[in-house]
Amino acid sequence: MSLWCLAWPCDWLIEWLRSLFGTGILNEVYPGFKRLAALLGDIVFTITRRVFLESALTVNPSVPAWSYIASYDYGLPILGTFHGSDLLQSTQSYYANFVYNLDPNNASGGTSAKSKVAETWPQWTIKDKKLIQFYNNRNEFLKDDFRAGVAKYLTANLEVFRI
Repeated sequence: MSLWCLAWPCDWLIEWLRSLFGTGILNEVYPGFKRLAALLGDIVFTITRRVFLESALTVNPSVPAWSYIASYDYGLPILGTFHGSDLLQSTQSYYANFVYNLDPNNASGGTSAKSKVAETWPQWTIKDKKLIQFYNNRNEFLKDDFRAGVAKYLTANLEVFRI
């Protein structure tokens, strides 16, 4: 049980000190809400995305892959960044480029000059594991190794979660 508490804090003081989602005690709809959100986010999004990318690129390393984290609405009470909000943001050029050219950075061909992107979205490779984090006013690049300890714990204890 102690490993569980390290991964997803078990009492409000530890949770506040570790500040899940960088919001301190805010947005705790009910006791344990943010801990449950972190657990579900790890299982459903972070780890699943990472395992998929690693598996796909192991099977076919010549297929380019890109990955991102959406943080546009960071700080929006309770909801934060929600599904579908990325379609309303600055990523539209990346999406249009990818749909037309199979490369989010390539604005040639059928996409317009408006689809030219300011920053190059790095490819996600097994070696580098770089992704882009989209905010509403900036982008950041980060290595996709965050919450690695949690991922290791989850994969070692899957039977506990009845997945």
